[in-house]
Amino acid sequence: MIRMNKKRLTIINKLILSVFLIGIFFIARGTSAELSIGGVLREQRKELIQEKIQNIKEINIKEVRENTKSLLEQAKNIIKGKIKKHLKGQVVTISGNTLTVQKDNTSNTVLVTDKTILKRKFGAPSTLSEFSPNDMLIIIGNRVKKSDSTLSSTEIEASYIRNMSIQRRFAVFTGEVTAKSSNTVTLKTTGRGTQTVYVTSSTQYKERNKAITFTDIQIGDRIVVKGELWNRVSAKIDAKTILKLNFQKPSPSVTPSPSAEND
Repeated sequence: MIRMNKKRLTIINKLILSVFLIGIFFIARGTSAELSIGGVLREQRKELIQEKIQNIKEINIKEVRENTKSLLEQAKNIIKGKIKKHLKGQVVTISGNTLTVQKDNTSNTVLVTDKTILKRKFGAPSTLSEFSPNDMLIIIGNRVKKSDSTLSSTEIEASYIRNMSIQRRFAVFTGEVTAKSSNTVTLKTTGRGTQTVYVTSSTQYKERNKAITFTDIQIGDRIVVKGELWNRVSAKIDAKTILKLNFQKPSPSVTPSPSAEND
């Protein structure tokens, strides 16, 4: 009887131990699972935080880039408005105080004001009336700001213009008069080709140290022109003095034909 009780007690103890061990096993598994789930959640939370930080960085970088670009454009426009424009080109048309100047394939509108300084090739003062199409100009000025606050690269308000085609020249031009109008003569020279000589009320005319008039200059005459202003491109001379070289040509002698002998 006592042995049976001991045997049962042993079995019960084993059962209790087994249940205890099984309980510890499941508790351990549950704890491990909880720890595993917690780790996954922590990783996900960490990834979400990193993603938000990255998004914030990208947004900030984008905003900084856009703001920087905007500031650079504003600075560029301000600099364009302040820095003077330098242009070297050829006159196409002259209309009042507005010049159309061609450089390469770009047509530029140049505005001449009462403050614009005009110079000839070697720095002598000039006027717009001395300018002609095809003249080569060096221009310094400001870009014109339009009413819509945009800047045009083809419109310049000139502060300084030097005409490289015109110069005051006191050299003489010798040649033959090939044409004549009310205020010009066309002069065919040997070294400088054909020049157009412009005369004014102040132009002086001489022949053999004797004063003559413009009407005394005729086609075919050889003359010497002392120029006051010369446009090398347009081949124009503003004459200060015209000296008529040809003298009265003697009448050609006529050899009488032999008379017929009388029979």
